[in-house]
Amino acid sequence: YASLDGSWTSMSGFRMTTLGRTLTHAMVTFLETIRIAPKGSVRVSALLNATALDLVEGGKKELFTPSYFFLAKKL
Repeated sequence: YASLDGSWTSMSGFRMTTLGRTLTHAMVTFLETIRIAPKGSVRVSALLNATALDLVEGGKKELFTPSYFFLAKKL
């Protein structure tokens, strides 16, 4: 969950912090208002932000691992 939790050490980490998510959501709202982003973009942004917060909380409580990934190859 660490990649979803955000950090202030890098730009990619900053975008996942509370401030980064707020700024991104504000930009999406602005772009939808001036009709550059399609209608419904703000709702999707809000959904993704809420989901990320819930995934981080579940990861911190060790209920699951939201960022676990493995690749299997058939030999």
